[in-house]
Amino acid sequence: MNRKGWHRIVMLLLCIVIACPSSILLSKEKNIQAATATLDLAATVTASKLNVRTKASRTATQLAVSNTKVSLTKATKVTVLSEKIVNKEKWYYISFKWDGKTKKGYVLSDYIQLTLKKSAAAKVSSTSNIKIRKAAGGTTYLKVSDKTVSLANKTKITVKKEETKKEIKYFQVEFTYSKKKYTGYIEANSVLFTLPETKVERTPIDTGVVTTSNLRVRIGAGTTKDQLVDSAGTKVYLSTGTKVSIFSVTEVSGMFWYEVDFTYGGKTMTGYISGDYVKLDSEKNTTPDPSETDPEKPVEPVEPEEPVVDPVDDPTEVTPSEPLSDEEFEQMLVTQGFPESYKSYLRTLHSQYPHWQFVANHTGLDWNTAVSQESTVGKNLIPNSKNISWKSMEAGAYKWATDTFVVFDGSTWVTASKEITAYYMDPRNFLNPQGVFQFELLSYQDEYQTLSGLNSILSGSPMAGASYNYVDENGVTQTKTYAETFIDAAKYSGVSPYHLASRVKQEVVTSSKTFSSSVTGTVSGYEGLYNYYNIGATHSTAAGGAIANGLKYAQNGTTSAANNALYLIPWTNPYRSIVGGAYVIGATYIKRGQNTIYLEKFNMTATSTYSHQYMANVQAAESESAKTFAAYSSMASVPIVFSIPVFLNMPSSPAAIPADQLSPNNWLKTFAVEGFTITPTFDSSAEQTYGLIVDVNTSSIVVTATAANKKASIYGAGSIPLNVGSNEIVVSVIAENGDKREYRLNVIRMSE
Repeated sequence: MNRKGWHRIVMLLLCIVIACPSSILLSKEKNIQAATATLDLAATVTASKLNVRTKASRTATQLAVSNTKVSLTKATKVTVLSEKIVNKEKWYYISFKWDGKTKKGYVLSDYIQLTLKKSAAAKVSSTSNIKIRKAAGGTTYLKVSDKTVSLANKTKITVKKEETKKEIKYFQVEFTYSKKKYTGYIEANSVLFTLPETKVERTPIDTGVVTTSNLRVRIGAGTTKDQLVDSAGTKVYLSTGTKVSIFSVTEVSGMFWYEVDFTYGGKTMTGYISGDYVKLDSEKNTTPDPSETDPEKPVEPVEPEEPVVDPVDDPTEVTPSEPLSDEEFEQMLVTQGFPESYKSYLRTLHSQYPHWQFVANHTGLDWNTAVSQESTVGKNLIPNSKNISWKSMEAGAYKWATDTFVVFDGSTWVTASKEITAYYMDPRNFLNPQGVFQFELLSYQDEYQTLSGLNSILSGSPMAGASYNYVDENGVTQTKTYAETFIDAAKYSGVSPYHLASRVKQEVVTSSKTFSSSVTGTVSGYEGLYNYYNIGATHSTAAGGAIANGLKYAQNGTTSAANNALYLIPWTNPYRSIVGGAYVIGATYIKRGQNTIYLEKFNMTATSTYSHQYMANVQAAESESAKTFAAYSSMASVPIVFSIPVFLNMPSSPAAIPADQLSPNNWLKTFAVEGFTITPTFDSSAEQTYGLIVDVNTSSIVVTATAANKKASIYGAGSIPLNVGSNEIVVSVIAENGDKREYRLNVIRMSE
């Protein structure tokens, strides 16, 4: 596309952003556009305590308001806005009042009773046909002409009422079968309500005229789509000067396509035309380029615009300049608002690399709040092999009774402690050459991000100097090195190739010669699929679960066909995975403000703060930073820009790495008396007194006890002589770190 053609598209996109930002690159239905619609079903809570979660999952974070976790009590009134089925469980997205304000979150539908004032439209949601019961919970099924009635997936039904039998929820439904209406019952988890349709008349985002003769009109965006035909079956062409109304823009292979309405043969028709041959009315002073006379002529590829996430104005972007003098540098530190505790580290970096530039990213977030949020159980993980001081012992992260840490990913990844999380969150700990690259702005800089640097990053991995073959979209076999692929990915996505290569090493390289199975293309059920960035590979403790989740994404992508086209879904070869995945990273992280490795790991932006974080490994940002540092062969004159977070109320000194600690576990795993039963039943978590009554002939008992932690010491157990009357026996447990805990047994020896 020539310069004028590109200018025209930019002008239209600006119009769209201002007038109708939701329409960018999204096709609409012919006469309506979807408006936000909700179910708005009145309901009440049936459980005594119902946790509200941020996502439709039992493992999702519990919704919190002002640091208070939200749980709803029985009979609380709620409104069901929408629903989804996850792992065969139905979740409701609800709104409710909390401290006088409306809040929203997800709850299991099992504990919500709908108040259906009238029938509600719905459909069957099941992978197999559903049999209709005659009664809720009954085992007798409805039959018509001696044939058991079953409904297929997506069959339209009407929900009449709700009943619960034996803790299973059923809907009474009305449906049409063999042209007659019937009523019966099906399980609620096999039903999805139908959102009410909201119709809104379309408004064009711009108007214009065709600038060439015989311009083809197609039924969809792209030269592969069939040409539109009129009612007589004749192909439709537009002539010079034809007026069009533009409703959306779609990018396909570097060419922008307009969805337009136009008059043809006295009737209004809708179709798609190449944007290169339309003069926009919003572009009054622009004349058609004389060279643009051949409809749908080949154009040079351009970097496609992001379809969903609007580019974020980046306040940290700085134009490289000559090195600052020491005096100028000091003034810069003041102007940027760096705290005193940052300055000594930055002065050292400036003396070593005078061309580097440092920008303060004032997050506006309180330091202690940010650390607490990032220390939520299951959010940041660490290998179980680390010292106990690095691992969280919070409820849900550690089991005292068994002396085990709860695994959240794979077989070894457990929750990081608040102290180690604070250490890796504190930017001051990494204001050194190896660590500072987690704050590097992640845009592609071709003047200093080179193949040579990439080869340095890829060294020690199976991608070093390696190439692979793949078949491109034209059926031609291509050969690419991995380094060349990352450069292509950077050009396509606008993301630093060093960052992309480091991320792949972090995610899927298992040794100098091997990859994880995410990129072998041989996983059963997902043969021929690759996911080099592990995008969508959400944690799973099931064997291969995270990999399977990632390969599902490689196969299906998002629910948006427009996005999937830009993401090159499906990822059926390494090239599509690396290049398309790079676009996902650029669109879903960098363009939304998470434009450094640090912010991808610890999201301190205003959008989805403390969530939407790429890596669970609390050490990931530091690890990737070190790999990026190693890639720059010469940095003395490279004008790299670093955006460094600054928090409110930070301590005067950087958060320290926690010292090794000994186990504080002083719990008993077992506590018993040989040949007798103590009361109440032993509870390892309770420091309570247990009781036992024996006859006069029992002059002694043997108390047995084992510690939960093997390094804890037990005192007071063994053979214990008994006096007639009351005998108090105290068993003490001394943890490895010296903490003491006592368990008491009161034994009554009866007299004659």
